[in-house]
Amino acid sequence: MTRAVAQFKLHQVGLLPSVTGAASDDVAAGLVVSQDPEAGASAKRGDSVLVVVSSGPAAPAPAGGEVAQPIRAPGDDDGDGEHEGD
Repeated sequence: MTRAVAQFKLHQVGLLPSVTGAASDDVAAGLVVSQDPEAGASAKRGDSVLVVVSSGPAAPAPAGGEVAQPIRAPGDDDGDGEHEGD
């Protein structure tokens, strides 16, 4: 179910959707991953329902857990591609 459909259905029965996003390898981006309380649980009109929407798969971590740094030529102290001694 999409975020929009979930929000519409909750509003129809008097519930207040509170939407957040989370990465998911199993659920396509824009679709509901989960909700709390679960579907079918008792709730009163005006109660809030947390709806978690997939943002798609999590970005893979860089190999070795480090962020790559730009390579600078010798003498290029500020990374602009120009030799600073000239």
